[in-house]
Amino acid sequence: AHNLEKSLNSAESLLNELLEISKLDAEVIKPNISVFAIDQILKTLYQEFLPLSQEKGIELRFVPCGLSVRSDAVLLRRVIQNLLSNALRYTPSGKILLGVRRQADRLWVEVHDTGIGLPQDQMETIFDEFIRLEDNKHNHEKGLGLGLSIVQRIVNLLDHNISVQSHLEKGSCFRVSVATATPVAQLKTNIEVSEQETGNNSQLILCIDNEQQIVDGMGSLLNDWGYQVVTATNEQQAIKFLEGKIPNMTIVDYHLDAGVTGVQVMQRLQQLWQRTLPCLVITADYTPEVKDEIKDNQYYLLKKPVKPMALRSLLRKVMGD
Repeated sequence: AHNLEKSLNSAESLLNELLEISKLDAEVIKPNISVFAIDQILKTLYQEFLPLSQEKGIELRFVPCGLSVRSDAVLLRRVIQNLLSNALRYTPSGKILLGVRRQADRLWVEVHDTGIGLPQDQMETIFDEFIRLEDNKHNHEKGLGLGLSIVQRIVNLLDHNISVQSHLEKGSCFRVSVATATPVAQLKTNIEVSEQETGNNSQLILCIDNEQQIVDGMGSLLNDWGYQVVTATNEQQAIKFLEGKIPNMTIVDYHLDAGVTGVQVMQRLQQLWQRTLPCLVITADYTPEVKDEIKDNQYYLLKKPVKPMALRSLLRKVMGD
């Protein structure tokens, strides 16, 4: 059943990426060029990928930049998102760095990784459709070979440049060149507007995970989406930090410390609050027993590693944003 689910997810991703490529080739997608601070994109991407990298044991670093650029914020974000996703996929251990390097009137957005690297004979073909780096030793969840093809098409559409430097078994650096621009005061990109509309500042979410780094990353992500957040590593902390407040929703990891489960914690909290609240249980345990337990309690299940867009979609559905 798990293999069937993975196959269905892969098929869905393939169709979505093929549709995106067809739109780009047909010139259906038109750039919406504006001036915006590059960190408006990089910071949110860092926050979205931080929980995923922590789950894999990868150190993700982000170097802030105060410069503004002229581009399409949504499309440029898609490019960098694909590059980060690729870096995470092909880095079994080590580090990923997201940052910017200035060069005259342009800047390079760079994604460095200490992953498996690229052989020289693939350097010219990696941006073609259905070309992906084989890594059976480390990578158990293979890509579809379309991400970099989408990146190349968007970069061409935006009249930007992309380059790659790589050494086998040492890592890679993908760089996208974008024109700098004089910042426009109080300019809001489409991304900012959509993120502000996503979250309701009156909505309070409680997050519980026994790993501090993961719960901090989740808290930053939810804050950036406009929610109020209380984070804790256990039940006692949650009660203390809430200071008598009752959240609108709880996100809890299934396996906590000392054999305690998130479902057990949520059951006790609901008894304390004397009300039933929406609860999202996050787990890497795909056994039928765990699924049935979460379902029997009428909680929502989200599998690890958590995909930020899947989380955001579920929050909108549950909280009515």
